[in-house]
Amino acid sequence: MQDSGEMATMPAVTNGLELPTGRTQGGLRSAIVVMMCSLTLFLNNGFMLIGLSVFDPVLIQRLHVSVGTLKLGDTITLLTLAVSAPLAGWIIDELGPRVAFVMGMSLMAVGMAAYAYAMTILEIYAIHMSFGLCLALCGAFATAIVVSTVTERHRGISLGILLATSSSGMAVAPKILEALRTISGWQGAVLTMACVTALFLPVLWLALPSRAAAHPDAVVTMGATTLRAAMRSRVFWLLSIVAAVGYFAELGVVTNLVLFCSAEMRVDMARIGSLMLLMFLVSVFAHLAVGWMTDRLDRRVIHACSILIMACGSALLGCHAPSLVWLGATLFGLGWGGNYVLLQYLLTHLFRGPEMGRIIGCIGVFEAAGAGLGPFSLGAVYDMAHSYAPAFYGVTALLVLALLAAVRIRAA
Repeated sequence: MQDSGEMATMPAVTNGLELPTGRTQGGLRSAIVVMMCSLTLFLNNGFMLIGLSVFDPVLIQRLHVSVGTLKLGDTITLLTLAVSAPLAGWIIDELGPRVAFVMGMSLMAVGMAAYAYAMTILEIYAIHMSFGLCLALCGAFATAIVVSTVTERHRGISLGILLATSSSGMAVAPKILEALRTISGWQGAVLTMACVTALFLPVLWLALPSRAAAHPDAVVTMGATTLRAAMRSRVFWLLSIVAAVGYFAELGVVTNLVLFCSAEMRVDMARIGSLMLLMFLVSVFAHLAVGWMTDRLDRRVIHACSILIMACGSALLGCHAPSLVWLGATLFGLGWGGNYVLLQYLLTHLFRGPEMGRIIGCIGVFEAAGAGLGPFSLGAVYDMAHSYAPAFYGVTALLVLALLAAVRIRAA
């Protein structure tokens, strides 16, 4: 018979994932997985989803298309994400994150390489479909699932680090691609990132778990561990409302902020760039701060405060006063950063079980739908009203609705 000291070093095998029970080894393994997930988001959210937009002027001239025609590609990305999210959740549940992430990042590598040589708008649209599949397989909700299953006591700050890395990628990727363009041209810059992504694939395969198994110390606190049970629960639909409104507000405001500042507030482009950078920086701060607080304080209070701060920021932007633009943008970034962390935390905490990927994938449909409708809806309101004030006030009203839904979520 083995003594207790020997048994303490034996690995714990849980649903296909071998996790050492020793705290040091288990902590190192968890840290590696969190780092790999963070780098994955840094690449696909930063360089693929946001960074490629720096080459829009080049593509408009190259393909002889309008701005709206080209930007339809971004909508196709989000619609593809919405449609494929449940399937991606099934792949994570059944085949494991290792397979899902390698599939997703392979699509990114191939899509980036094809992007450099696309000659028609239809080819661009097809590439954006592959980008949407990539985000479904290894984007925000997929990485949050994996991080939550390898962390327990420090899950909040781990998710905060994950999302802070993502926001950092969105902030720095355009500047990196611009720098690469000065060296090797825009096509060379895109191909360079395609190669970097391809080289990242074997690292992902070796570092990620074969199954999204529960952490050995995890305690499942909700009974809705299957998709059918989850969809019958009030929590599922409340979280869907919060997710849809949150992404609608964030993407809608951020994508229209430049036009709002330049056309209505008469802010010069240099200051607009500084304003956007400030929003990203405060959101990164909020990711980390709220992640730390989530492990220690009442999560419902933190979540409600985050949404309220976000709503205040949107309302200040709607005031149409140049002196309030910076404060409004700062509050909006802080609120969004906190809401994003709490949303991912609650999704992965309240539905832990063998079908977590399926459940979160279905909620991902609402997230992607909100994200896709936000930029278009705010722009359409501006076209009708010739002002962004009604659009920002409308976002504020929706965030109040999300706040009412959030306070009814009983987070254990």
